[in-house]
Amino acid sequence: MKILLKRIAISWLYLAAGAYCFPNDPTYSFKSLTLADGLSSSVVTTIAQDRRGVMWFGTYDGLNKFDGYEFTVYKNEIDNPYSISGNAVFDIYEDRKGHLLIGTKRGLDLYDASTDRFVHFRLPGNIYANISDIVEIATGEILIAASGHIYKVNLADTTCSECLSDTLIENNITLDAMSRILYDSQGVYWISHRSETGIVTFHPETGEINQYQVIEDKTRGMLSNIIHDIIEDDAGNIWIASSEGLSIYDRKTDQFKHFQHNPNDPTSLSGNVCWDIFQDSKGNIWIGTTQDGLNLFDKSKQNFRHFRNDKFDETSLTNNSVQAIYEDHNGILWIGTAKGVNLSRLISPQFHTYRNIPGEKNSLSHNFVVCFAEDRKGNIWIGTDGGGLNYFDRNNNKFIQYKSMLRKQIPASVLSLCVDRKGKLWVGSYASGIQMFDPEHNQYDHFYHDPNHPNGLGHNDIRCIFEDSHGNIWFATNGGCK
Repeated sequence: MKILLKRIAISWLYLAAGAYCFPNDPTYSFKSLTLADGLSSSVVTTIAQDRRGVMWFGTYDGLNKFDGYEFTVYKNEIDNPYSISGNAVFDIYEDRKGHLLIGTKRGLDLYDASTDRFVHFRLPGNIYANISDIVEIATGEILIAASGHIYKVNLADTTCSECLSDTLIENNITLDAMSRILYDSQGVYWISHRSETGIVTFHPETGEINQYQVIEDKTRGMLSNIIHDIIEDDAGNIWIASSEGLSIYDRKTDQFKHFQHNPNDPTSLSGNVCWDIFQDSKGNIWIGTTQDGLNLFDKSKQNFRHFRNDKFDETSLTNNSVQAIYEDHNGILWIGTAKGVNLSRLISPQFHTYRNIPGEKNSLSHNFVVCFAEDRKGNIWIGTDGGGLNYFDRNNNKFIQYKSMLRKQIPASVLSLCVDRKGKLWVGSYASGIQMFDPEHNQYDHFYHDPNHPNGLGHNDIRCIFEDSHGNIWFATNGGCK
């Protein structure tokens, strides 16, 4: 079932261009997308973005595609072999070749964007399996964790074959309730479980197998055998989210460091049941908990900053159960919770304000700024309503005020600007028509509305100027568009 939801009016989000700028607020203000906006389920289990910039959300009740304007929801249809395998989606992964793979409770699917259909992979014995993780290793091979088995995916014929499972089982490793497969920078597999198995590592080159479980010496073992997530950071450390806290494995010392909630320490981990770990593009580590919100780890202080739902603050998280964390191509952090999706820009935009300074000729001519245009050199033309035309020299960080150009006076009210592909500057003004300046050839032209020429300019009030893909210049006026 594919459901196309109504268009969502959220002027703050432009995914493809990354146009939204959150307030310069170090508290990380959050926006949200919920059932009211078109999500098929409140509980968001996994998040991904494809190379086209489209966001994908897995939920307990359908796969959601979001293009920044509207949702498309995909659900299983019994009589449709091209519908998604199952409605409960636990992992979404796009490989390096652009294949979008969907892990559901009833198997693995490949989404075909050209047909808007799903192709189903066949598991050995044609069984249905819960796909908890999809991982791509250095060779480009795709592995999946599926109901007690690890399979290698063959994209060419949509089949799956046993991989690693036999070797581990021969060494008395029980592969039940697998949560994640990590293939680290040294070529070692880390296989985590939500069971007494804990974590198993396997080095394919040496055949070495190790198992990490709860033991008395906490520097050598785990806080819990129930492992929900595992990642490797940029320094090669292994981070582990468990039901009893957060652990970091230092391979240099072969020891674990653990973090747990301390009710007497407000900077400790917010809660012990950790579900998801994510490292963003700036190297920050984020930890999601099942009931206690989101944590940001401070490496220098070795403590945590907390983000929770505040019913009196609409910019806080919508829910404290954080199940998925993801950063898109534009530096926006997406948080999947039990009450929809939250998002916040990781990099706070920095603003510098330029104003008119009376008596300073290299300042902005007027504070009422109406329009901009960028020239070939990357410098900016600025139109004002009351101060005419300005040119901002980026290299010298100063303004040049133009009262005239090529000995032609420029009106005080400049409402529209355009630099065309030939480098010509078009200036639209209030009640004074259009002026065209060609600095390269030292040319000037002026276009007025003439009632005796019906095919001429429709009005002298020029509100917008635009050059189309064919090089035609369009003018929006109070008398229509020309």
